[in-house]
Amino acid sequence: MRWWSDERFITTGKNKLINPKINIPGAMTTLRYFPKGDQNCYELPLSTSYKFLIRAGFYYGNYDGKFKPPVFNLTLGGEYWTTVDTSSSDEPISYEAIYAPKNKSLSVCLIRSQDGGVPFISSLEASGLIDNSRPSKYAMMGNNAALELVSRVHFGSHDQIIGPWPTVSCEEYFGRVWMPKSIPDYPNNYYDMDGCYTSYFENEPPSLVMKTSISAPNSSSSITFPVNFMTDTPQTAYFVFYFYDSTILANSTDTRIMEIFINGVPKNVTQVNFYHRAQVVSVYPVAVKGIANVTISPYKNSTLPPILNGMEVFTSKELIEQPTSSGLKLYASFSSALSSLHIVEKRWAKEKASLSQKSMS
Repeated sequence: MRWWSDERFITTGKNKLINPKINIPGAMTTLRYFPKGDQNCYELPLSTSYKFLIRAGFYYGNYDGKFKPPVFNLTLGGEYWTTVDTSSSDEPISYEAIYAPKNKSLSVCLIRSQDGGVPFISSLEASGLIDNSRPSKYAMMGNNAALELVSRVHFGSHDQIIGPWPTVSCEEYFGRVWMPKSIPDYPNNYYDMDGCYTSYFENEPPSLVMKTSISAPNSSSSITFPVNFMTDTPQTAYFVFYFYDSTILANSTDTRIMEIFINGVPKNVTQVNFYHRAQVVSVYPVAVKGIANVTISPYKNSTLPPILNGMEVFTSKELIEQPTSSGLKLYASFSSALSSLHIVEKRWAKEKASLSQKSMS
């Protein structure tokens, strides 16, 4: 990893080194706080050619000795993004959105709320979701939509967190973090994957996501689980389901056909093919609030039980970006910390091998 000064992207605030009492990523051991002004902004010079994953990270760690974690707002492109409540956890927290910039500079601002305390930030990343010759990633999102992450999980692995640029082939190039999820009573499965096939799958999931899955106990049972949207306010959701199975069939007439339901409403019927072919199903828009129940059921004459390898869930909001001024173009990932900006430059083709040998600090 390379570290660059974040003073190229912001001129306000003060830096602070903290001594955490828990084991946390290195990027979370430093922060920039903003004791002055109601609004302080980073200006990120980004391409308008593709979408970006924007992630802001926060770890209070009682850096000010007040034992009073602040609450403040974040804006993206001049529009409200989220409320940061650092009192909700003693662990680092992050907020993530996918967005296609309309201008060559995108602002991420920390907004002081009344009596909310002093805003701060530990990390800020902008990872380009470069499409190359493949279909556009998260293609169903609207031109002015921002997708805010609710959940990104991979099924069938008990405890492995899949992060950016692991030391394996077909790595996660785009800055996403996939959390492990097992569900009682649903068997875990593991699949062989000899080559790097996932680069041809929609949204390019890492191979480790597609190598494991859960399945229903039998061909007449369903997979069912809740997704918590944490508020009863009506929202619009964007679901992505990942299916893959490399099993060599004992019977050539076997089929795995599944129907996806959300809150009991049928949304899609998909058939999982074999031999290094995946099905990626996006469902959007979906009206949700509170808890949404996902069900994946066998469809009609399917002879094999339903499976599920991975899932992403977002909420969608319209964002009318306000123009900013910046002449600098930079295709990189950012992480602000102690007068430094964490930069992981994306190099493709010739440098994929070297990227795969790096790990997050």
